[in-house]
Amino acid sequence: MKTIRRFSFVRVLLLMAAALSLSTSYAAAESSERGTFTLPTEAHWGITVLPAGTYSFTVESMGSYPTITVRSSDGKVSGMFVATAVLSMEESGKQLLTLTRRGDEMYVSSFQLSDEGVVLEYTLPKATESAAVAGLTAP
Repeated sequence: MKTIRRFSFVRVLLLMAAALSLSTSYAAAESSERGTFTLPTEAHWGITVLPAGTYSFTVESMGSYPTITVRSSDGKVSGMFVATAVLSMEESGKQLLTLTRRGDEMYVSSFQLSDEGVVLEYTLPKATESAAVAGLTAP
């Protein structure tokens, strides 16, 4: 009888340990940072074009490739964006969305997260030659 009780007790402990580890994994997959930002101008984020305006965001995962879900002010999902690189930095307490100009258009190139101490980088299209250089002809 004592052996059966010990086996049952050990089994209960193992099940509790498994449940706790699953709940920690689930918690890690939840949103770790939320916030809002305002785009002063239309901007490309990946293949999505976001019009100027106020947006909210959530970081869905802080794993190898964090995903940011961006919603417009009316609550509709505007896009989900996966970082192409993650850089560590000292926590600054500031969120910073960096826009980079390519030709006549603006692109989101990075997003600094205030609570995580990371900068998420995004792929930009290659820079095109300026019209003045492209229009030159050899003598």
